[in-house]
Amino acid sequence: MTKSTQRANPTGRTMGIDVGGTHIRSVVSDGVTFDEISLEKTPKTYDGLLSALVRIIESEKSHDPLHSVGLGLPGRSDPEKPIWIPKLPFLNQSHLMVDLERQTHLPTTLINDAQAALVGEVNFGAAKGCRNVVLVTLGTGIGGGVMIDGKIYVGHNGTAGSFGWLLAPVRVYPNPELGPWERWASGNSLQNAAQDLGLSVTQLLRESSESPESQARGVLEDFATRIGKGLGSLASLFDPQVVLVSGGLVDSWPLLSDGVEEGFKSTASPSVRNTAIKVAILGSDAGAVGASVTARNYFNDHN
Repeated sequence: MTKSTQRANPTGRTMGIDVGGTHIRSVVSDGVTFDEISLEKTPKTYDGLLSALVRIIESEKSHDPLHSVGLGLPGRSDPEKPIWIPKLPFLNQSHLMVDLERQTHLPTTLINDAQAALVGEVNFGAAKGCRNVVLVTLGTGIGGGVMIDGKIYVGHNGTAGSFGWLLAPVRVYPNPELGPWERWASGNSLQNAAQDLGLSVTQLLRESSESPESQARGVLEDFATRIGKGLGSLASLFDPQVVLVSGGLVDSWPLLSDGVEEGFKSTASPSVRNTAIKVAILGSDAGAVGASVTARNYFNDHN
């Protein structure tokens, strides 16, 4: 993505960094626009990752001053340190924030990556200008974030938005690591349904597109209604202006949207049945963009 030509915000520049299991994405924002996203591989050790983050920050500081840093991580973090980072277990209980602040001399905010993505979409994406939003990430699992009256709701343990644990009619033995809804309506669930037909997910999607009356299409429509039913329940709970969906499954949204709408209306309360369901538009860059905005908010609130 490239920087727009809008006027820069005089309050200064902040950096957002989204640390994933495979890639680190970083970006600088002035609060009104954001620069081009930078991408590099994620190191697989603590020292390697810390060195990479310091290098990324210091490189940007050498061009122009930065006011603060927002760091998006998967899993759970508290305000002081990462707690449980499933894709990068060497970060668990580490002093990453403290070490970063000591070496860069910049205030740093930790935020869940899905919550950061929601901040990005509200500031620059599909929910721009909204103050009450639910974001659901649909991938191999299901997660997300909640914004209430313009603020991310984090929760007591910092894990609000763990939507995969929504109740669903799963008929298999409970899994302590996976919630009911994600076992019923995630990418892994779709993969299992495709395998039952002797197909890969790609083959299932192709057959569904080419043959509307096929068994594959029926399976896909059933899967889409499962997604919609969960979204309807969440809309009833939070009464958002918009429900955003992101993650790998949205690449097939044209095939899923009708079934999602049907499922949504079947479980949504009367007052929210017309709530808009939108696909997030920042894609994999949303976390870094949102983290940069989070850094700005942190700076303005604490300095």
